[in-house]
Amino acid sequence: MFNRPTGFESKPHGLRSSPSRQATQTSLIYGLSGAIDMLVFYPAGKLMDRKGRPWVAVPSTVIMGMALILIPFTGGFVPLLLAALLIGFGHGISSGLVITLCRLLPG
Repeated sequence: MFNRPTGFESKPHGLRSSPSRQATQTSLIYGLSGAIDMLVFYPAGKLMDRKGRPWVAVPSTVIMGMALILIPFTGGFVPLLLAALLIGFGHGISSGLVITLCRLLPG
C-alpha cells in the first residue's frame, strides 16, 4: 500500500551507497555537526555577554540560512557534511540567544 514507486529517490540526498554505509555517513554528519554546535556554545555566550545579542543573532541567522540553501545543491557526502557543519556552527552560536530571549518573555 505504501510502497508504490513515486519517481523520487528513497535515499537521503547525497548518500548514494549501501544501507550500512548510509547509516555510517548519516551518523558522522549528525555527530560532527553536533560537536561543532557544542564547541561554539560557550564562546558565543561570551561574545553575546560582551557585545550584545545582535552580534550573535544576525550571523547565526545568515550562516544557517546559507547552509540550508546549499543543501539541495550538494551532490555527495563531503558537500553535505560541510553544509551540516555550517548548520551546526550557526545553531551553536545561537543557542545561548534562545535561552536569553526566553527570560525576556512576560510571565
